[in-house]
Amino acid sequence: RNAFTNTRRTSTRNNTHDGKSRYTARNLSTKGGGGGKSANNTPPKMNFDHRKGTTILHEKAARAAELNAELNALLETQAKRRADEANRPFGSSFLDFVKTSKSQLINIFASFTCVMLAWQIVQIRKGARKLLDSAEEKNELMREYKDVLRVLSSDEFQGRVCRLHEREMKRR
Repeated sequence: RNAFTNTRRTSTRNNTHDGKSRYTARNLSTKGGGGGKSANNTPPKMNFDHRKGTTILHEKAARAAELNAELNALLETQAKRRADEANRPFGSSFLDFVKTSKSQLINIFASFTCVMLAWQIVQIRKGARKLLDSAEEKNELMREYKDVLRVLSSDEFQGRVCRLHEREMKRR
């Protein structure tokens, strides 16, 4: 009997079999043929008739046994991982994420800080530009007022105003 394929070997010495193939498949690992997990997780043992030598079927069966063992190991590790994740307290996965990606989070925070500083610099420059524009306008207005004051304080202007005032007073 072959444990891996769970088949029963029919006798080949006497030709009493009914013309079917040499092996008849019979699923022994699950109830109802659902393909469920067997009770023991050990890889099935291969029983070969070594008197017949190595055949392609033997090689394929050995490879299938290796794959089955690897699959069982992967399923065990996945089940352990899921059980561990289910038993972990709330928020521990977030803390693990922070611990494992600390350098990336530092880079993100540094980039955010750089963007905020750049935005502040732009706003300061914009405010400084507005202040410079308003200061320039005020300087032009001050120049105009100085020109008016220079004209008003000149002797020529004062003399004209005095003459006009005297004429006006004489008319009255």
